[in-house]
Amino acid sequence: MLTTTIRRSGDDLYITIPEKVLSDLGWDVDQEVQVSVDDRTIRLGQVTQEKPDSNLEALGLAVHEETLNLFEGDRGAKERWMASPVHGLGNRTPNEMLRSATDIETVRLLVARLEHGSMP
Repeated sequence: MLTTTIRRSGDDLYITIPEKVLSDLGWDVDQEVQVSVDDRTIRLGQVTQEKPDSNLEALGLAVHEETLNLFEGDRGAKERWMASPVHGLGNRTPNEMLRSATDIETVRLLVARLEHGSMP
C-alpha cells in the first residue's frame, strides 16, 4: 500500500507523491500534477507548465523604462497611465498588453509616437 502526506496552505492542498511513482510515470520530481478522485479512485494527471519567456520579460521591462522616460521620471504618472484604458490601444490598458510580444511592441510603438509627437 502506498501512503502519502496531504498538507493545506490557504485554499491549496499539497500532496507529496513518492519519487518512484513520478519516475514510473516518466514525470519530473518538480512536475505539477492534477489529482482527481472519483468512485474511490485517485487519478493523477500531468499539468503542462509554460516556461517563462525571458524575452517577454525583457520587453516588459523596456516598456516600463520607456514609459517612465515619456513621463519624465514621474513614476506615479507612469503607473496611472499603465493602468488606464488608452484609446490608441483599443481602450485596453498598457498593463493588460504585457502578456504577448506583439502587444508589448504595440505599446512600445505608441509610447515612441507619444514621445516624438507623431500620432496619426
